[in-house]
Amino acid sequence: MHGNSKYPLELKFAVCCGEELKHFSKSDIRKIPRATLSEWRKTPISKFVNQFENGAEHPTVIKYLSRRDAELERSKHAIDSYMTFVSFVKDAMGVKSFTRMLGENKEKFVEVVEGLEGLVTQQYFLEHAGISRNRYWGWKNILEMNCSLTTDKICARRTPNKIRDAERKLCRELVMAGGENKNVVYAHAIRKGQIAMGRGSFYHIVQDLTTTKQMKTYKPRAIKIRAKNVHDIWHADVSIIKTIYGEKWYLYCIVDNASRGIVNWRLTDKLRKSISADVLREAFLKYNPEKLIYMTDGGSENKKIMETDLLYMYFKVTHWIAGKSVMASNSMIERVFHTLKNEFGSVHIARDGLQLEQIISSTIDAYMNRPHSAHGIYTPLEVLEGRDNWLDVKKVIADAKKERVEANKIARCENCSCSVDERCSEGVGEREGSQD
Repeated sequence: MHGNSKYPLELKFAVCCGEELKHFSKSDIRKIPRATLSEWRKTPISKFVNQFENGAEHPTVIKYLSRRDAELERSKHAIDSYMTFVSFVKDAMGVKSFTRMLGENKEKFVEVVEGLEGLVTQQYFLEHAGISRNRYWGWKNILEMNCSLTTDKICARRTPNKIRDAERKLCRELVMAGGENKNVVYAHAIRKGQIAMGRGSFYHIVQDLTTTKQMKTYKPRAIKIRAKNVHDIWHADVSIIKTIYGEKWYLYCIVDNASRGIVNWRLTDKLRKSISADVLREAFLKYNPEKLIYMTDGGSENKKIMETDLLYMYFKVTHWIAGKSVMASNSMIERVFHTLKNEFGSVHIARDGLQLEQIISSTIDAYMNRPHSAHGIYTPLEVLEGRDNWLDVKKVIADAKKERVEANKIARCENCSCSVDERCSEGVGEREGSQD
């Protein structure tokens, strides 16, 4: 092809569609000035299509455009599938974990984003990945800087307050060299002028280390709250239950520690300390415990509850506030709420308060009469009422074992040749003896 000759329309159209290398040689393409090629690529396809005879019905136009449209469709499906997969991974891992994972592998992530040119915009991809443009450009700048003086590779000159790797290395060496504890190591290093940083920064650098003389400490094991007798400890709390129309109701409940039984409950549409006091009064008058620990959380409905009109119970009831340091201090009633709401489940289908109260009543009745894992074969109601000794399980098991042994001694299979009154072992021995 001569340089001064007029370029064929097929070549112009192929360049505009990005099909030039599939139909023309590289040597022919190199002879065309870059400015000319750039102009053809920027020209709308319709301009070249109109120059063909029969326009869009020309065989060359149909061939080029159909192939291009097919490739665009395949690329679109591939990008959509890729974006769906990215969203799936993000939802499965959680936004924080996914973002942390990308930050730890920022070099590969930036490489992927930069390689998307021509397929999808960076903004579209970053939105699906949940990464802001500022964070992405920050990662990109870090990779471009790659400073060897700082851990995060950001230029030490731009961020002069950052602790350098040499200082971090010295901190870790001091801790690994030994000492009573990290605070002593830090104090001596400051006094000697070896380091110059806050104690929080020092602890953050050496948080995964322990000194050679430092004994590993363990958190003291919390003591579980367990009552020896029924009505020694009561747990009280309020749980929110909503109807299918979003109406909010409050379930006041008191649970006995020893029996896991519900001693009293009430369903209202208000959260009041007076209601909590009424529920406690009714339970107290019903069971009349001699000495009771009444355990609640620190909610407003429980604060100073004994200073209301419950003063006549003051010397019999001790009010405790559940603490975080006491294992299962009030988790017992939370477990009861979880059982009522999830294991029975019908409390979530109520249309109004009346239906919800009926459902809760039947649910609590089912809970009270269902054997509890803490009591073996007995139900919370049986333990609460002192009827948890009507069956001696050990004796039943021992008697059954004896019966099983005796039954096995006289049992015989269909192929057994001995008589019913004889044991197989004895019969076999006798027969063998008679044969001798």
